[in-house]
Amino acid sequence: MDSIKSLKGYGKVEELEEKAFKRKTRRRFIIFIISIVMLLAVIIGAVAGILIHKRSNSSPNTIPPTELTPAASLKAVCSVTQYPSSYFSSISPFASSNTTDQELLFKLSLKVDIDELSRLSQYRTKLQAETNDTQVKFTLEVCGDLFEDALDRLNDSTTSLEVGERVKLLSASKIDDLKTWLSTTITD
Repeated sequence: MDSIKSLKGYGKVEELEEKAFKRKTRRRFIIFIISIVMLLAVIIGAVAGILIHKRSNSSPNTIPPTELTPAASLKAVCSVTQYPSSYFSSISPFASSNTTDQELLFKLSLKVDIDELSRLSQYRTKLQAETNDTQVKFTLEVCGDLFEDALDRLNDSTTSLEVGERVKLLSASKIDDLKTWLSTTITD
């Protein structure tokens, strides 16, 4: 008879357990519905925001961008340097500085740097001639070597900007080389 009693209770769940299971299921269902509603609200908000942004950008009331004049372009390039007025006064005398081409302005800045560094290295020889102190002469000689190394790096940078036909002027590898050479120039 014991086996019959055990079979009667098999598969039956107590009422409290059944209520707890229904409550958990209802809670999960409510959380699922709220999550879906919130997801839909975010998607609708994003789409509405994009559409509103596109409409405001394509409205006929927008002012067309003004083209930069060569002088304004040169001033814009100079403004991001550490000494904008010095940079502007160094490059502006060149006839080809009257351009909006930033690559040409970069080449001009390298030319100005090479000219100034050459002039500075000549000043070293003048100072060596004026002194009799051997330590000062040796120090100036080391400075001269550093100036020559810096000039070599600047010349390497200028040479790397020379390209043939159908070759992109500044590829990623050339930009990396330029960064290396120019940082070496600054370090020297």
